[in-house]
Amino acid sequence: MLWEIRHPDSVYRSFVFGTMHLKGEEAFAHFQLALKALDQCQALALEYNLDEGQQSPSSQYFQLPDGRTLQDYYGEKKYQKMRKILKKAFHVDLDFCSQMIPLIVINLISESIFSQERALPLDSQLWSEAASRGLRLSGVETFDSQMITLQKIPLKYQLKALKSITGNVNRYRKNISSLAKAYIKQDITKLYRDSKKSLGETKKVLLFNRNVTMADSIFTQSKGQNIFFGIGAAHLAGKKGVLKLLKQRGLNLRPIPDENKLLL
Repeated sequence: MLWEIRHPDSVYRSFVFGTMHLKGEEAFAHFQLALKALDQCQALALEYNLDEGQQSPSSQYFQLPDGRTLQDYYGEKKYQKMRKILKKAFHVDLDFCSQMIPLIVINLISESIFSQERALPLDSQLWSEAASRGLRLSGVETFDSQMITLQKIPLKYQLKALKSITGNVNRYRKNISSLAKAYIKQDITKLYRDSKKSLGETKKVLLFNRNVTMADSIFTQSKGQNIFFGIGAAHLAGKKGVLKLLKQRGLNLRPIPDENKLLL
């Protein structure tokens, strides 16, 4: 999950760490490893500047267009059937998020599968740790660019994906739990392959295109300081993954294993 990177035109060394946006202990499996690297840096960059995200009116990106609700798209009968299934299986009540785009609802469902021991998700906790150390805080991408990416996912596809979960809740639960196990084992290849498969026709927009943006940003930012980069773990591996792209741009990469997890 953690890689040391060295820019060819710089004396600085930085780190790239794979994160998960979850509050459960699964996401914090390599937290201590991350903190050791963070203590060697002067700056932190997550996928976007979290302070920037809090200041932006994000609701406009997360809500269905024209004041519509999920009932309008599925019909009342189908909506109530889906609501019953999701409430029983994941304790997620569609009535409390019926005006949200399906991707946000799917995210809530995914989070419900995991434990909620921590007060903050992993990435937010890293942000807090960096702030307490007086590190400079920034983003690999901008919040607005992430929201623009979100808007590129067709609503029709989102509606189909949410409906698919209600069609087989056990399969979805198993798939998400499998990702958590892969994260604990530091199996970034499985995380990449399974995430790519689950993204389907949106993998180019949500994975490949963003990988290029991230790699360019990391290459530029790592030249001038020791910086800790935290990005979604599924972005690391693969022929079009961030690690491969960074190597192609001339950075030297070295994996730093979590010694405490080698026996898993």
